[in-house]
Amino acid sequence: MSKEEKSVRLVYDDGWKSNKEYNVNLINNDNGWEVHCTYGKRYNAYNQANKTPGPVSYHQAEEIYHKVINQKLRKGYVID
Repeated sequence: MSKEEKSVRLVYDDGWKSNKEYNVNLINNDNGWEVHCTYGKRYNAYNQANKTPGPVSYHQAEEIYHKVINQKLRKGYVID
């Protein structure tokens, strides 16, 4: 299995009030892999969140990465 950094941008627009973006990034640092997210209303300043407790194995980080994406897709976000 190839260990590579990944990222995806998810958007939510209900056509009326909500217009949000959620970015999920699987990144490698010197000590392991992490999942970082930025989110908020589109075209505004974004909040940041780290979804891993610290550097973890690629396998653990990839599971978290896909879990976050699937949670957002279930809430109505779509991949942009």
